[in-house]
Amino acid sequence: MAERVYLHIGAAKTGTSYLQQMIWRNREVLQQQGVFLPGGSRRSQFDAVADLRGGMWSDRVLKATWDEVAQEVREGDGVALLSEELLCGSEPAHIERVLASLAPVPVHVIHSARDIGRQIPAEWQQAVRARSPMSYDEYVSKLLEDPSRSFWNIQDPVAVFRRWGSQLEPGHFHLITVPPRGAPSSLLWDRYCAVIGVDPQRAEIPESRQNESLGLVETELLRRFNGQLGELFPMRNAYIKVVRDHLMRPALLGAPGAVRIGVPEKWLPWIEERADQVVDELAAR
Repeated sequence: MAERVYLHIGAAKTGTSYLQQMIWRNREVLQQQGVFLPGGSRRSQFDAVADLRGGMWSDRVLKATWDEVAQEVREGDGVALLSEELLCGSEPAHIERVLASLAPVPVHVIHSARDIGRQIPAEWQQAVRARSPMSYDEYVSKLLEDPSRSFWNIQDPVAVFRRWGSQLEPGHFHLITVPPRGAPSSLLWDRYCAVIGVDPQRAEIPESRQNESLGLVETELLRRFNGQLGELFPMRNAYIKVVRDHLMRPALLGAPGAVRIGVPEKWLPWIEERADQVVDELAAR
């Protein structure tokens, strides 16, 4: 039986792709320090969680099921590590299944968060990359008007703690803050390794980071394109195969001179107030 298992649940757009790149590139280094990766591949871990969540995520042939990966954890030796941001938005029933299927292995959850002012534009462009035709202004307005939107369910660490942390042993929910822009590129990895208990200095650092964001112009172009699709190329597989692989990746990602998406000044007071609220609630817990 594994000594314990770490579930790195995201959130999305908080360096998860970079951390996953580090994990799988340094798989042998982690194994030497007693950490194994159930499923054996990034795709298998994703598919296992897709099987757990169901819906459009599991609408294809899966390389692994959740029960298979859970069994590997239970029968494993050392510390298990599973990283998949799809876990973050799991419903309570899914969380109960996760914890029951991994028992009696002690479960730790790692959630990473960064400031709302950086997450809102990042998540808007990510929504557009997932076929949304919603304008930036409309997107932010809906966040302001509806506190129950899925954004807060995933990006508010207090909301994530309510769902996940309340079912864990005390001290088994770990919150990693994403370093501010301009910080050393390895700092997030250092913080991550401090939680799982491995030496970050032994890892090989990749030359480039994955999952770069679209610029403002490129996101707006894709948004308008999405609005013209109608019934063509539905999410998830058809859109990925056609639009992502033949428009987004070759033509829009990494465009020279891309302008970073910021936050309009009119939204700043509300964002600052909401951020202070999150900090206060976390401190209270």
